Amino acid sequence: MKRLSSLLLLSALFCGHAAAQFVQNQDVFLLAGVNLPTTLTPVLVSGNYGYGYQIVRSSAASLWVEMSFGFGGGAATIPGAGGKPKLLWNTYAPGLRFMVPLHQRVSIYAAGGGGAGNFREVAISGTPPFASAIGTWHGVFDAAGGLDIRLRRSFSLRAEFRDFVTGRGLSGADGRHHPIVGIGIAFHH
Repeated sequence: MKRLSSLLLLSALFCGHAAAQFVQNQDVFLLAGVNLPTTLTPVLVSGNYGYGYQIVRSSAASLWVEMSFGFGGGAATIPGAGGKPKLLWNTYAPGLRFMVPLHQRVSIYAAGGGGAGNFREVAISGTPPFASAIGTWHGVFDAAGGLDIRLRRSFSLRAEFRDFVTGRGLSGADGRHHPIVGIGIAFHH
């Protein structure tokens, strides 16, 4: 019995040591914010969420593969037309994230990727004119820069600027850009 309890104690010590040395190589993030300059009123909550997996790590930097999902939009007001269509958009963009630690708990990062997005456009029909929204799929590229502040081993605060670049005039944007400034959290494992 004494030998069994010694064996269990020794196993527990080694398991704890192994868990403490485990490299956290996954994260799930959720950032909320607002669209930057837009023709939409009112601006709805926009943001970005996703999953990251660390593939390379050194003391100077780390490289991650991430799957990013962006969302946003607002309602359009069309002079002379009834209705107020919601011009929502969402994107699906796998990519890479490069993180550089500045301090034990603070890192900066740059990310980029490409994929597709569903964007709503204004369609005007009927007499009197009535505005509605129709969806269209388009290719999208995203680029981001951010700050990650580790509060605990399992989560951190993030602040990020991310721009989703796509076709011109989609979902109420004047040009090709759908920039978002967001703040949120990331859970690490």
